[in-house]
Amino acid sequence: MKTRLNRCGKTIFTVFVSVALWMNIGGTLFLTGCIPYGPSPPAGWMARPVRQPESLFNDHPREGSLFQLLIGYKRFMGHSALRLVGPGDERLFWDPGGRYGEAGERQRQKDVIVGKDVPDIMDYAYFRYTAKPHLETEFTVMEWVIPDQTAASMRRVLVEGGDRKPSGDMPPERKFQTDVPAMFCAVAMSHFLMRYGRGGLTVSKSYAYPHDLVIDLWRNHPPRRVIAFKRTGGAILYLPRVTRPRIAHGTRRPMTRSDAAQQNQTKQ
Repeated sequence: MKTRLNRCGKTIFTVFVSVALWMNIGGTLFLTGCIPYGPSPPAGWMARPVRQPESLFNDHPREGSLFQLLIGYKRFMGHSALRLVGPGDERLFWDPGGRYGEAGERQRQKDVIVGKDVPDIMDYAYFRYTAKPHLETEFTVMEWVIPDQTAASMRRVLVEGGDRKPSGDMPPERKFQTDVPAMFCAVAMSHFLMRYGRGGLTVSKSYAYPHDLVIDLWRNHPPRRVIAFKRTGGAILYLPRVTRPRIAHGTRRPMTRSDAAQQNQTKQ
């Protein structure tokens, strides 16, 4: 009788240890995609610290519309959102699976906010750091300038639900759904860019984590700039390094108009 009880106890203990071990391994594999800090910039980018990041943002570029991908990094799970400023100062904020504006201070419908209720970058950064201050580690803004026509098309899709046939080899799909369950923000953002990114902002596959989506876009479709807010204060501005062609020693550079005018003044 004791022998049977001992065997039974050992079996139960073995099963318990095995389940705990597999849960630990599974949790570790799951959390490897939840990186609390943004990726390092690709080669050819330079970093510059900024003490007052609010001075960097202007919603009115000289040409085109503004497309901003907002990434909040946490200790366990990151979050991605989209901010769009189109023709005629038409503003849109898509917060798939997020909670911004749910308290009722903003008009939010199916995870989309439009018009005057759209937060600016500093408002949303403040929300990210105050909603769960013990979890939020970094907040990153990736910024592109896109054609007005592309911005208008994206806005129509997010507000009305796009029903046009996707480009490329992708099969026709039903209207795009902006209302997304929690923890599926990167998947929804990937699907949106796959279907409606149009050239400069497309991705080749769906990503489960915002970190991987950022790496793909940064490498394959570089933004005009990236701003990484730090929890300790300030931010880091990443800009692509501009390379100027070198003139070989002993060769003459092309004469400019100012050179010609100066030469004429010397002759006179």
